[in-house]
Amino acid sequence: MRRFEERWAVTALASFAPEAPEEASPEARANLPVVTPLAGEVDYLQALRTMVDGSNFLGRLGIRLAIWMVAFSPLWALRRLKTFSGLELRQRSELLHRLLEHPNFAVRELCLLIKVVTCMALLAPGPVRARTSFDLPSESPALPTSAPAANSDHQEVA
Repeated sequence: MRRFEERWAVTALASFAPEAPEEASPEARANLPVVTPLAGEVDYLQALRTMVDGSNFLGRLGIRLAIWMVAFSPLWALRRLKTFSGLELRQRSELLHRLLEHPNFAVRELCLLIKVVTCMALLAPGPVRARTSFDLPSESPALPTSAPAANSDHQEVA
C-alpha cells in the first residue's frame, strides 16, 4: 500500500471515532462515549497494516478499494470538489455514516470494511479496552443446553 493511501486510510479510520479534545476537562471526557480515544492512544496505521498483511489478495484489494472509494466519496456523494481529507472532521464523520446507509450494497459494505478496521484499531490499546469493559466476563445468563421436552412440537433432524 502506498503512503498516500495509508494517509487517506488513517483519516477515514480516525473519522469513525474522533479523539477527545485535549483541552477537555475530566468531567467533559466522562460524558463522551467510552470508545472515544484520547489523543495518540490509537494507532490506526498499525491496525490497517495488520489487516492488510493478514489478508489474501481479495481482502487486500477490498481494503484498497474501500480506501479509494471513501477518499473520493465527497465528489459523488456530496457533489463537492473535495476529497475526504479536505472535509472538516464533523463532515467526514457524517459522510461515513451516510455511506453506511447508502442504497448501493457495495458502497455500504466497503464502508463497513473500513469501520471494521477502525474497530480493530480501537480495541487494540489496553486503556480503550479497559474503558469499554470489553475483557470483563459477560453477566448474561448462559444459554440452555438441555434438549427440548419430549412432548414438544420439535422434531429432530438426522
